Amino acid sequence: MDVLSLFDGISIARQALKNLNIPVEEYYSSEVDKYAIQISEKNFPEIKRLGTNPQCSSAVAGQLLVSPVALRNRGEGKQPEYNRTDKANSLTTVQTDSMVQEDFFIRKLTPIECERLQSLPDNYTEGISNTQRYKCLGNGFNCKVIEHILTYILNEKIL
Repeated sequence: MDVLSLFDGISIARQALKNLNIPVEEYYSSEVDKYAIQISEKNFPEIKRLGTNPQCSSAVAGQLLVSPVALRNRGEGKQPEYNRTDKANSLTTVQTDSMVQEDFFIRKLTPIECERLQSLPDNYTEGISNTQRYKCLGNGFNCKVIEHILTYILNEKIL
């Protein structure tokens, strides 16, 4: 199979194909974020990179032992908003959206916890600053969701 991935990010689609043992002959990608490209190159050096031109691109986890919380600015400074579902908040590029409370302390999720929430291998995004790791993970899709979509597409022989 040949794949063209525009706005490829950290190549989560390529990871999903790998997890599903789907052979890929050629994987072409285009991405504008230099940190996402670094992560993609680290994990999949064989990808054929088409460049970072946005015009080109547009043309062509286990049990939580913590409580999810987001810190929102509601006029009186940052106030905690507790997620009472025992499920993690959606990962975003805003670090205060994805925090947890342990005992009496509120802390950020670690990059590895975020990778696990995105169904990626531990240290998938290592090699760039933690700030950029959070941003890349917040911009990405969950790998298991992509696997599910690909499985459906292949089973229905849509490709």
